[in-house]
Amino acid sequence: PAATASADIAADIADVYLYHTADQLIVSIDFAGPRPLTEPARYDRDVLYTIHLSNAGLKTTSEFDVDIRFGQAANNPAASGIRVAGLPGTTAPVIGPVETIIEGEGGVRVFAGLIDDPFNFDAVGLRLTREMGSLQFNNMRNRFAQQNTTAVIIEIPLSAIRNGDNRITAWATAARIRPA
Repeated sequence: PAATASADIAADIADVYLYHTADQLIVSIDFAGPRPLTEPARYDRDVLYTIHLSNAGLKTTSEFDVDIRFGQAANNPAASGIRVAGLPGTTAPVIGPVETIIEGEGGVRVFAGLIDDPFNFDAVGLRLTREMGSLQFNNMRNRFAQQNTTAVIIEIPLSAIRNGDNRITAWATAARIRPA
């Protein structure tokens, strides 16, 4: 897709996904996409991503602000790493290399890397639906097929964040620390 010269691609959050298993909360944020399969992931050390998690039933305040930062090794600028702080049930940040699953304390796991864009959208079906006035969607057409995005996926034990029967809600923000 086209981008304007002033677009801040690295700070552009595309999606936030939140789901759970019987004992794990999985939070995923993807950004800097969609990108052709030939392009690498984007790890911008000057962008702070924050996933805001609420377990109090309020959708406007967060009880946990999970901060995500990337960095490069001084002796190897091509080597990128991630630091995730503020995770429920942890006392120390999770730090490690990208493109691998990092085990944190208390059963927390973090992955940062290039993934197949999980969003599925039929842009042709939307256009045809508007033109014809009836639904024209086809689940075999996917605007984001063969596109990648950079993602951070975090697993948190539900026991570390659950608050009675309250729903868990999430949203994300990005902020540029230094000018591009």
